[in-house]
Amino acid sequence: MKEIDRELFLLINAANDANGSLAVLAYPAAKYLIFVVPLGIALLWVVGKNLGKRISLILVTSVVIAVALSWVVGLLLPVQRPFLEPIGHNLLAHQPSPSFPPSVRLVVASK
Repeated sequence: MKEIDRELFLLINAANDANGSLAVLAYPAAKYLIFVVPLGIALLWVVGKNLGKRISLILVTSVVIAVALSWVVGLLLPVQRPFLEPIGHNLLAHQPSPSFPPSVRLVVASK
């Protein structure tokens, strides 16, 4: 792990005695907040008129491009996530995976 990655990770990492209410908010945010974006795009498509549909198409295209770029970067630069190093504290359990999640399927499939 590079030193800047280590320092940034420790800067935002939870303390050993993390506030219970913060952990209660962090868990659903970490697990389920990712579903808000596709649901929001779908809602925009359903209730939107021409402009709403056009915006939702642009958003879907942007997400596809971002995932594709993330996949390529994950293949070219396979870097472990900072929590895999023995530093800091984890509030949620994680499986080891590269920093760019879309490449996880390739790493698992190649083993």
